[in-house]
Amino acid sequence: MKNENKKQDMGGEGKKANPIQIQTFLKGVDYPADRTDLIDAAEAQEAPKEVLGALMQVPEREYKSPADLEKEIGKLM
Repeated sequence: MKNENKKQDMGGEGKKANPIQIQTFLKGVDYPADRTDLIDAAEAQEAPKEVLGALMQVPEREYKSPADLEKEIGKLM
């Protein structure tokens, strides 16, 4: 089977990205940051759909730090 998608894989279809995986694609983000800033940064890092999907599910608000974002993502899991 040919692999046409070169983006990093989170382990297969239907898998959810965990907070540590998500932070991998948010390197260089200046906090505080809102959801749009986080999604834009992840897209710039070519984050897989699982990461983008998780970021799209967090409430639209300002996140003060990576730990603040991780706490919110943890509520979604």
